[in-house]
This record gives sequence, structure tokens and C-alpha cells, in this order.
Amino acid sequence: MKKIIAIFIMLTIILILSACSEKITESVTIAHLAYDKYEQFGYTVYIKETDGYKPYLVLTNKYNDNTLLLRKHVLPEIHIFNPLYPNSGYKNYYENSEVDMFINIEYRETLDETIQKKIIPSTIVITAKFSGPDAHTIKIVRNIFLLSLTEIVRQRKTASLVEGIPLKYFEIAENRVAHNESEELCNWYLRTSSIYDSDTVFVMSLISEGIGSAAAYYASGVRPAFCVNGDEPITTRDDIIPGEVVYVFE
Repeated sequence: MKKIIAIFIMLTIILILSACSEKITESVTIAHLAYDKYEQFGYTVYIKETDGYKPYLVLTNKYNDNTLLLRKHVLPEIHIFNPLYPNSGYKNYYENSEVDMFINIEYRETLDETIQKKIIPSTIVITAKFSGPDAHTIKIVRNIFLLSLTEIVRQRKTASLVEGIPLKYFEIAENRVAHNESEELCNWYLRTSSIYDSDTVFVMSLISEGIGSAAAYYASGVRPAFCVNGDEPITTRDDIIPGEVVYVFE
């Protein structure tokens, strides 16, 4: 009996040490922070922007086989999708829209230069410049992009097409809500356009289940997303958030 107990204790110790070793080993790269891998690590990493370090959510390692990061808070300045004038039609078309250009030029320049170099171009699905029965999707390549309605909400809405694959993080309704850096609730733009007209774009609203829409020329919050190589190393620092040790990607 004593021998059996001793063996049991030894096996228990081995399992505990293996678990600890796995945690230590697997927290070395940014891939191991991904929400759909080990959410207990916090799935948050800090990245340097012009005015300091900001939190980003590490959502998955399966976005074109790369690691997808989403800015936790909406950007300080709300933005339009496309202007009302000139009246060129299809104001809800994502490719080269005003918000698309903004996040790939102006916003990108707010990121630390080292981070800019580590961004991997991603192939994303968007709705083409057609509505009604002719509506279909196309693929484009972007360094920085907005998430789609499909990636946030699993069920398909009749006014939109399927763009990408649902992300596990947003299966929890509360995770669809966004705040600004003052922790005020904000709407935030998706890249998905309505197939029923040429002006309407989908947004995530102020309530957890809220899927809304807005005219492309109305300003809303912006949450940029981009991909990096999952093998990129991360470090920890205790001088960013008082009293906390956080993961940092530099």
C-alpha cells in the first residue's frame, strides 16, 4: 500500500512540474498568449504607440496561419468610413475607403517602427462593389484592417455576406463591446457592408449583443487589427501599469 502511495505521489509531482515547465516554455512567444490557445495567460500584450504603450488582444494563431492582434480600445479619434461627397457611389466599399487608408497610413505611423516592420500582410475577405442578387465577396491583401461581421458574430445576417471565419473570443457577447481609453462605451466600425444599399456599413453597438449599422459618412470608433509571426518573442515589464507585470511586444 505504501509503495502504491509513493508511486502516486511521484506521478503527481511529475505532472505538476510538467505543467509548470509547459507554462514557462509556452509563454515565450506571442503565439502562446492567443485567446484560443491558453486564455489563462491573459491574451493581452502591450505595444508602443506614439503616446505610450497600449494594450492589444491576442485573438488567435490561425489567421492566415499568423497571430492576430486587435487594439483593445478604440482609437482616440472617431472616424468616417467614407465621405458623403463627392458622390461616387458605393460609399460602403471597404478597399481603399477612407478608413482603410487611415489605418494603413496614419495609424500605422503611430506604431513603433520595430512593430511596423513585424506586421505581416493578411489576405482578408470583403464584399465587392455590388448589391442585391449580384453581391459577392472578393479577397484583398492588407497590412492593417478592420474585422468583419462574420468574425464577430457566427450567424449570418441576411443583409451581409460571409467574410472570413468566426473568432472564438467573440463567442462571449460581452467581448463584442468596446471602450475608449477613458473606459467609455463606443460603437466601432466593421469592414462589412450591407448588400441592400451602397451607403450602409455594419458596426458593433454599445450593448453586448448589439449589431448595428450606420451610414458610411457618420463617424464611429475604429479598432485596427493586424497579424504578426507567432514565433515573435515577448518580454515582461513592471513599469507600464503601476503594480502589475505585463507582457510586451517590441
